[in-house]
Amino acid sequence: MSLLHPNEAIAVKVGDVAPDFTLLNTDNRPFSLSAAIDQSPVVLVFYRGDW
Repeated sequence: MSLLHPNEAIAVKVGDVAPDFTLLNTDNRPFSLSAAIDQSPVVLVFYRGDW
């Protein structure tokens, strides 16, 4: 799994197909976009900011 710094991320425009990604869930287990799409519809929400 490769990680991008937020400044290196690729911009996604409205209507674009989101690239597949894998993150850790709250149980520290991998969670991928492709696996979620296989199970049900998915809504992606992006929060702008650096916390």
